[in-house]
Amino acid sequence: MKLDNVDHFGILVEDVEKSVENLKKLFGIETVTILDWKIKKDLYKNPIDPYTLRMAFIPLKNGSVLELMQVLEGKSFYDEFAQVTGEGIHHICVNVEDIHEEIKKFEEMGVKTIDTGKVAGSPYAFLDTQKTCGFLIELVQTRTRAKKSK
Repeated sequence: MKLDNVDHFGILVEDVEKSVENLKKLFGIETVTILDWKIKKDLYKNPIDPYTLRMAFIPLKNGSVLELMQVLEGKSFYDEFAQVTGEGIHHICVNVEDIHEEIKKFEEMGVKTIDTGKVAGSPYAFLDTQKTCGFLIELVQTRTRAKKSK
């Protein structure tokens, strides 16, 4: 896999709204989507201890997205990262065609998968690259759920 298809940059923050307001002032950002997302299952539909994230999505001119994340409630794998690093770049997300094949390739290289799930029909996986890269790598597969016809 090549690192040339970056979907988004994930940044862990203490307060999404405050960070968004500051970015609006600094860069004149106008388009921002904020949502709360409750995570209850992993990629394989196994239940996990639920947690809730507040997320802000800021589209960038090059087609990628700046993703701000704040843990609102529950324990998650974000907590360990925050204890080590605090606020800052949490991950770089790369689009892949077959997430299961990519997970297998990384595991063969000794890189563990530390979190998985689905959002809007798209499977994702976080790889344990914090110690080797200073941030995590997230893989996301293009939406797999068929869109409903109108």
